[in-house]
Amino acid sequence: MLQLATILSMVKPWKNSVTLRVFLCIDAINDNALRTQQHLDELLSQLRINAQTRMIAWENVTSLLNNSSTMNDSAATISVEQQSATTTTTTAAASTNSFVDINDVYIRGVNELIRQQCDSTSCLYLYLPRPPRDKNLSQRYIRVLDILSNDLPPVMFVHGVSSVTCTQL
Repeated sequence: MLQLATILSMVKPWKNSVTLRVFLCIDAINDNALRTQQHLDELLSQLRINAQTRMIAWENVTSLLNNSSTMNDSAATISVEQQSATTTTTTAAASTNSFVDINDVYIRGVNELIRQQCDSTSCLYLYLPRPPRDKNLSQRYIRVLDILSNDLPPVMFVHGVSSVTCTQL
């Protein structure tokens, strides 16, 4: 994802006017968060990516994730990662995927957090979660992406097959 943003910043019309910002969402500013930001800054430097890092407190958003008062009937399970092949489960759906319940209130909270940070943003890069294996959840998956990107600048959802970082050429 950072590579795409970096390539954009190298294109002549954008080269002198673009600022890449990488947001580090944290629950609280503490020594661990500062070390994480420093590590991210070092990684960006190693990768020769000219970007600003900003820490964003988001405990008010994460609190919406499991808050029973914000749960709604439209919440559905969306695949976020493959489950280990060695794990045994009792349900057929859980045997191939690990799922989380994502409620609309949480997604709107994430959207609002992004909107607060992107007032002068030209293009926004967001991670694209793996689509659900269960085709019955496809409409819900699209709805979550729609809620997430609502009223934002142009969004490019990016999904990588694997995480590749090379610091030596």
